Amino acid sequence: MTAAMDSVVSKTTLALITAISLAFICGLAYVQWRDDPCLTAGSFKQPPPLQLQPGPPFIVHYVLMHPSSTQAPGNESALSFLDCMSMLSVVKNLKPDAIYLHTNVPEFWPFTPCEEFIKTWGNVKVINAPRKLTVNGSRINFIEHEADIIKLEALIEYGGLALDFDVYVIDGDRLRHLLLAYPCLGCHENVPKVNAGFLACQRGAEYPRMILKEYGTNYRPDLWVYNSGIVPWKLLRKNPELAHLVEGVCNAPEPNRKEEFVLQDGRHPWAEKVAHHSFLHDRNYTEQTVLTTSDSSMARLLYWILYTVPEPRKKTGGHQRDLLHQ
Repeated sequence: MTAAMDSVVSKTTLALITAISLAFICGLAYVQWRDDPCLTAGSFKQPPPLQLQPGPPFIVHYVLMHPSSTQAPGNESALSFLDCMSMLSVVKNLKPDAIYLHTNVPEFWPFTPCEEFIKTWGNVKVINAPRKLTVNGSRINFIEHEADIIKLEALIEYGGLALDFDVYVIDGDRLRHLLLAYPCLGCHENVPKVNAGFLACQRGAEYPRMILKEYGTNYRPDLWVYNSGIVPWKLLRKNPELAHLVEGVCNAPEPNRKEEFVLQDGRHPWAEKVAHHSFLHDRNYTEQTVLTTSDSSMARLLYWILYTVPEPRKKTGGHQRDLLHQ
């Protein structure tokens, strides 16, 4: 009896020691190896997910101001084919979270001509933007100056990319990467002025605030590009960290040589650009023009936007390869 009891005690003690040892080992194993045979109930819990902060939505801003907000705009106020191609380039190549149209007639839908080319409109939002007739007591002479002010206000409030309708996005990925590296992106026509048709800024950037402040203290209504071009250039000369000027967007070719891109044979390279500012406003330019003037760089760019996948550097041979290597 005594021997049997001693045997039971010994086995119990041995089992207890084994259990304690195993528990200790498993405790260490839980810390280091989740697939260890010593898994406990807590071991099956997944580690908490990484709390990645999503970036702000990327918004593209267009501005369309009408002389009168009381008289309904006519068909001539709807977007042209070239305007639609600008939007299509944004949709295909940049894929923004939203496109905002800032206008003083928000009940007017100017996109009807574009519906042939753009099928999804859920991310397009029309924003009411009343006309700005004065700034700091001075009468604003040009409705285009009002549009430039509204662009700056939009970038201050939302961040994103403010575009004119004659600018075509080509490499949206590189544009996004550049905007992660710099607080703002712009383009210059020639010294000493930048171009207001292409300006991207992170939300909270100082550059658009500083330009807008100059409208309030140093507005020159008699000069076409003083506040939108010359003043921003001077600000960058003093504070180059404010923005990065992307080469080739607004100066290849320069506005006074735009016919070289539009009319001559396709010798102006565009496939390596972030975007192209054409300075072309021709309501008679249509899809048929693209097909019948295929030798021009402009037609080749628009053909690519219309008919090819949004990958400028993807070489698939044949006609597309010719288009990309003018």
